[in-house]
Amino acid sequence: MSSGSSTQFRRSLALAVALATLLPLVVFALDSDFDGLTDTEEALLGTDPADVDTDGDHLTDYEEVQAGTDPLDPDGDGDGLDDFAELRVWFTDPASRDTDGGFSD
Repeated sequence: MSSGSSTQFRRSLALAVALATLLPLVVFALDSDFDGLTDTEEALLGTDPADVDTDGDHLTDYEEVQAGTDPLDPDGDGDGLDDFAELRVWFTDPASRDTDGGFSD
């Protein structure tokens, strides 16, 4: 992921989190795909409000936001393991190409 798109993603994520945290009484509740993110949050993140897993890595868009991974990139650190495998199978850091200081994850 390029530095510019990473910065844009972080800004979008921060805005989505702020909306979810600071405006809980405002009606942004429509969640067309029932993934835990409202359609408004998905629009801000650029994810598909009709697809529970926009990047196809078997983590919901909501799970990716909670984990701090990019719901638009199945392998955020580019090490060949998708974010699901890193979080749920190998328990490695999906933001680091080399979690253990040895071979690439």
